[in-house]
Amino acid sequence: ISVGIVSYSPHKKNANIGKSHENGKIKSEGHYSKNVKVLYWKYYNENGKLVEEGSYLNGIKDGYWKYYNDNGTPNTEGIYVKNKKNDWWTCYKDDYVIKTQYRDDIQHGYKAFYINDKCVKVE
Repeated sequence: ISVGIVSYSPHKKNANIGKSHENGKIKSEGHYSKNVKVLYWKYYNENGKLVEEGSYLNGIKDGYWKYYNDNGTPNTEGIYVKNKKNDWWTCYKDDYVIKTQYRDDIQHGYKAFYINDKCVKVE
């Protein structure tokens, strides 16, 4: 199901699109340009909770992305460059936070563990 089409060309799809789960709750919303995902997108689970959000450039993840647990709390966030993890990524656990540096989707540098905003371990 698609809703919210702002504009449409039969030759080149340019639209803001919202898709729904079978239960009617929103599944995703974002923008297409020339049949390719671009700009900011949001994805939701079947209960309507946001599970991920971020930017596309020419159909690939490029820019800041954030992922959420099913209960809506943050899980992971970081930067993609051409669909590969780059720069610092943060993973939120119940009692601590892990910050890992990536270059072209490969861990580069070190991984740091934080409790209450204080670094307690570096690998």
